[in-house]
Amino acid sequence: MRLPANLRNVTGIGLLLVLLALLVYDLLPATNEAEGDTISEVLAGAPLPAVLLAGYFLGHFWPIGVVLRRIWAPPDTVEKTGSLRSDDPAG
Repeated sequence: MRLPANLRNVTGIGLLLVLLALLVYDLLPATNEAEGDTISEVLAGAPLPAVLLAGYFLGHFWPIGVVLRRIWAPPDTVEKTGSLRSDDPAG
């Protein structure tokens, strides 16, 4: 199921805003004197199953198949058509 273009744009902008908000927030704990309170330090102290579960969900919902097909597609295929060849077994 494909989202309408306007919803895809809203989702992309929302994700960008969340990422930027987390980066800006992470400056606060990074500049104070307390230790172990940045996002990366909190995640480093999290139990391994929680970190693996988060990685699984990030990998599961990320369109990795599309990304990998674009990376491994012959350069002339993507440049000329903007997508993969229709006879490509990966597509």
